[in-house]
Amino acid sequence: MDKGDNCYYGRYELEYSDGASEDGDIPWPFCYPPADDPFLRPPHPIPFPLPLPGYVLPAGTALTPIEKDVYQQWSGAHG
Repeated sequence: MDKGDNCYYGRYELEYSDGASEDGDIPWPFCYPPADDPFLRPPHPIPFPLPLPGYVLPAGTALTPIEKDVYQQWSGAHG
């Protein structure tokens, strides 16, 4: 999975332009090569991480709206 990369499971907080908010745990791991790891740099917005190639969402996993949108877009391009 990591091939020397730095891998994480994460949590997010999102605020929509209409003031609504959403938060949750990202159900898939995400990895970065050490030289490109945004967590090792000064704080800045990080795009919502995509699943790793070959990731399969476990049956019955509940997704929040943003997670569902990201996962469906990713799986449509990689499924």
